[in-house]
Amino acid sequence: MIVSGRAAFLIGPAIALAFAGPCFAQAIERVEPIVAKQCAVWAAVQGSDAEGRGDAESAKAFEGVSQYFVGLYEGLTGRSIDDQPDAEMLAYLDLNLEEFDGLCGGLARQYGQRMTAWGATLSAMSEPPTGSKGD
Repeated sequence: MIVSGRAAFLIGPAIALAFAGPCFAQAIERVEPIVAKQCAVWAAVQGSDAEGRGDAESAKAFEGVSQYFVGLYEGLTGRSIDDQPDAEMLAYLDLNLEEFDGLCGGLARQYGQRMTAWGATLSAMSEPPTGSKGD
């Protein structure tokens, strides 16, 4: 089995559950680095709130989403996520949290859909061919 032992690494299903919505193919949306950074903070805040409510599953999903946005920021800029002071950015995020719920939640849903599709592709690849021993 090709995927054996690695399925737990795929956080797509958890993200898809956290951001339930219609699943359809979409082009990957171009994200500016500042948006990726703001969404990383947004996801961390959402995860902390979920943890405070005792919702461990959502907290874990938001942790994965935050890591996705951190990686996206660092990949786009070539710099560490903590590369500059963020007081102004955090204040804007705090004042406009509902705006980021829509923006970052939408980006996270798209990511979750891609990971779910990729997981299905990997699972299909790991199935033994028809007619092989064990059928």
